[in-house]
Amino acid sequence: MICNFLIKHNEVEMIPVFRVAPEHKGPLLVIVPSIFGIGPDVVEYAHTFSEAGALVYVLDSFWRENPGPLPIPSGAPKAMARMQSVDRRLVFTDLLRAIEAGQSDDLCNGSVIVLGICFGGQFAVKAAQHIKTEGLATWHGGHLLSVLEPTKLEGISLEMDFGESDPLISMNEVKQIKDRLIGLSTVKIRTHANSGHGFTHTGTIKCNVSAAQKAKDGVLRLINMSL
Repeated sequence: MICNFLIKHNEVEMIPVFRVAPEHKGPLLVIVPSIFGIGPDVVEYAHTFSEAGALVYVLDSFWRENPGPLPIPSGAPKAMARMQSVDRRLVFTDLLRAIEAGQSDDLCNGSVIVLGICFGGQFAVKAAQHIKTEGLATWHGGHLLSVLEPTKLEGISLEMDFGESDPLISMNEVKQIKDRLIGLSTVKIRTHANSGHGFTHTGTIKCNVSAAQKAKDGVLRLINMSL
């Protein structure tokens, strides 16, 4: 299991996270990965964001039942199975606990950014609507329409990236997301040509390097704004 840090959840549970510390105090960036977990791509992103000045916490959403990273794409059956069995209420609670713990970390400057990748997108959005955050990013985030409450996102810098050839998130769904958020001036929504679901998974057949770079740049902007 790649996680290297424990945070208290309750009297009997400790939530494992992958923590990467910056050189100096910076914004807390909490990442909720895809159903494939904290794979090599997520680890690489975490280090990049830490080098840019963020204190990075990465959540393993499946630590209770089937922890750890799964290979892309061969691990898809196991990844889908654990997505179906996980208690999403606990994933959200874990995310809130991770944010709370990160805010108390000596290397947090008080600002909070949340990034949700694929499966993680819905939880990142819910968290940003639930507690004070400075930034929110989603990469090919699923089930966003079911959780979006635009009035609760006012004033939050928001970066969203979608693939134009994503079989799981249609361009019609992306249009509906844009329509929901049209009244917010701090929202950037990008769609990427020749990009399917999982285009940010560097080192895999799903990756579109150019699109992944633009999505990463969006998060780097959020970090820079919160330094």
